[in-house]
Amino acid sequence: MKGKVPRALAGAILLLITLPGWPEDAKHCVDSGPPSIWVVSSPYPFQAGTERTFDELYHGPWKTTVDLVLYARPRSRQVVGNVRAGTVVEAVVAETIVVHPLRFVAPGDSRVFLSGDEKGVKMATMHKGDVFWVLDSGDEGGFGVWWHCSVVGWDSTDPSNNGLRRLELLGKNQEGWVKVRDGKTGLSGWFNDAQNRGANLVPAQATTKVTG
Repeated sequence: MKGKVPRALAGAILLLITLPGWPEDAKHCVDSGPPSIWVVSSPYPFQAGTERTFDELYHGPWKTTVDLVLYARPRSRQVVGNVRAGTVVEAVVAETIVVHPLRFVAPGDSRVFLSGDEKGVKMATMHKGDVFWVLDSGDEGGFGVWWHCSVVGWDSTDPSNNGLRRLELLGKNQEGWVKVRDGKTGLSGWFNDAQNRGANLVPAQATTKVTG
């Protein structure tokens, strides 16, 4: 898990659908929690198999495995077209829509990731009893969470987090959407990736990476 959270946050842009107020009272800010809906946007919609570093991700092109209904935007009812199975497309961007982030109370002290660049990584300590909300499910136990009115990276696999309840609900309050573009027709739109969770698209080019 070490190193996963910084890379995951570096590859994602957190966008708010509704912006919260920023009260000066820190306790009030923590108690009020984040907005009820978050959008986690990533320029890398899929990961084709197991890679050692973030730069080794396969970025496309992709081939559809099923017929896809494309919408004007995530959660929209406006259909813009259809893409047949076997079509080669570009995956433009992915969005994870988190509805009602889950509230937790830290069972023990835990380190969280604040920021990082080539000069180093900045960490902080989430203390036992602190209230936080999980915003997105990340990967391999790494999450983006709302803590003290800001977004930080949190490792749920930390031994101090044993005993946390409701972790099994993570992902069930999310919708995955991907915007694709058909290079031949120019058609572009969003499809809901909830059912197959990434299996709607497969690499269109040969890759030596392990898939699965």
